[in-house]
Parts: sequence; C-alpha cells; structure tokens
Amino acid sequence: PVMLARRRMTALGLLLALLALTAAVPRQQTGDPAGQAGVVVRFAEDQVATFCVTLDEPEITGYDLLQRTGLALEVSEVNLGAAVCRLAETGCPAGDCFCQCRGADCQYWSYWHQVDGDWVYSAAGAGLYRVQAG
Repeated sequence: PVMLARRRMTALGLLLALLALTAAVPRQQTGDPAGQAGVVVRFAEDQVATFCVTLDEPEITGYDLLQRTGLALEVSEVNLGAAVCRLAETGCPAGDCFCQCRGADCQYWSYWHQVDGDWVYSAAGAGLYRVQAG
C-alpha cells in the first residue's frame, strides 16, 4: 500500500512538479550581496525545467521564488496559503485546483526540498517555506 500511495503521488507523468530548493548554505561575503537559489520543475517523467534565481534579499518564500522563474502560474488561496494549480500549461484551473485528484490516481502539484542530496516531500507549502541563497 505504501508503494502504491507513493506511485500515486510521485508518478505524475502529467502533473507532478518537484519544486526543489537547494539547502540553505552560508555564502562567503563578497562585494556582491546577491545570492542564488535553484528551482526544479518536473512536468512529466521526461520533461524537467531548471532555474537559477538571483536573490537580492536574505530570504524569500518558496512561492516568491517560483514566481521569479517566469513560468505562468495559477494558484488558489487555501487555509495555509496558495495552492499551485497550474504551472505553464500543466495542471488545473485556479477555480478547480484539484481537478485531477478525484480518483485512484490523484495528481497535483507538490512541493519538495532537497535535503542531503535526497528529495523530501514538504508538508508545508511554498508560501510558508523560507528560502535562502545556497
């Protein structure tokens, strides 16, 4: 059952995005205060987009970081912040954010972090997670 549930959540050939932020790592102080954070979006098994976003501030939310990729983004406001409904042309409209989550194969945008080289599902959404350059 665990493997099946994992497949339903991770084998999202049409929808799953892995929004991964590099771990917060202190950077050396230089004359340039800007840092960078990485974003990885997985649209399908064989379609992955990566972004390196410059940060001019000490930290931002994962949601703000996602917005800075320039991808078209549709969200729905929920109790704990914004739920990502559609990135680029992939996903559901904002009015029905979980339109592909009504049966055994629940497909939705999920938020992940890279921790010690492994992808870890985040219980907190992108709007709650604080990102630092690293």
